[in-house]
Amino acid sequence: MKKAILILMGITVLSCSSSSSSSSNDPIDTTVPLISTIHIDSDSFTPGVNSNTNNSNTITTAQLINEGAAKKVTFTLRKPFVNILQLEAIGVDVVYPVSQSSISGTYYVTASEGGSINNNVSGNYFNSSSVYYFKSGSVSVTDLENSNYKLIFNNVVVTNNPFGVGTLKSITGTYQGNFVNED
Repeated sequence: MKKAILILMGITVLSCSSSSSSSSNDPIDTTVPLISTIHIDSDSFTPGVNSNTNNSNTITTAQLINEGAAKKVTFTLRKPFVNILQLEAIGVDVVYPVSQSSISGTYYVTASEGGSINNNVSGNYFNSSSVYYFKSGSVSVTDLENSNYKLIFNNVVVTNNPFGVGTLKSITGTYQGNFVNED
């Protein structure tokens, strides 16, 4: 059952990256240098460079949520893979108030850390054997324009059991680069 869920999640990630949006065919903006220093515990996590393949890092632009009080933007970082069993990705959902002019800011996972229903981050990390959900920490986002963003993972703790005691991992580091728009 666990493998079936992981394969379904992988298929979802693959189908999300195959958008035929005209912006996904735009040339990559190379004026912003690619930086990736992300680690899952002590293991390096290096997302792929964008191209028109399943290895693209993607963004879904702002959608109104919470009765129009907030916007939600989804970032997906994927390590390059050849087959679905090698899939490894981080999904980040950022929620911010509609009154905020830009997504740039620091977003917290929990209310006790500073998050709220209209200003927070959630997400997951998954690989071929497990799914880990954001439990605590924060993510800082900077809009560098032209589909370029900087994400800083500030000691994001993830767990494979969001309802109890489970295996914990830590996501730290920075990703700066271009995201293919999936709209």
